This record gives sequence, C-alpha cells and structure tokens, in this order.
Amino acid sequence: FPSHDISSAVAISIMQYDLNGNLVNTFRSMKAAGEACGFYPGKISEKLKKGISIIDGFKWVINNEH
Repeated sequence: FPSHDISSAVAISIMQYDLNGNLVNTFRSMKAAGEACGFYPGKISEKLKKGISIIDGFKWVINNEH
C-alpha cells in the first residue's frame, strides 16, 4: 500500500481495476470515484486505510503517477 496520507484534503487520483487486473477507469479523486460508482465518496478511503483494496467487486489502487 503506497505511503500517501489518504486523510489529507488534497485530491488523490485512484484507479479502478476489475478482478482480472484490467484497468476499468481512473478518477481524479476518491470522491469522484464514489460519486461515479454510486456509493458514499469516503468509502474507498475508509477501506484503504484498513488495508482493504477490493470494494464493491473492484480493486482500487492509488495512482502514484498523479
């Protein structure tokens, strides 16, 4: 898990993969990902903080290229 501080107010780009490892989408922020996917925007951040990367059938990865 990358060493980003995911609790900061700065938007962190996040990538969404299917469970076969195929990139599905890249979002400019966790909030944008949550809104686009129809769940509470903080859900990704909360799960990643707990070390969980599979959320709602997708793997979520912080984009280190951001």
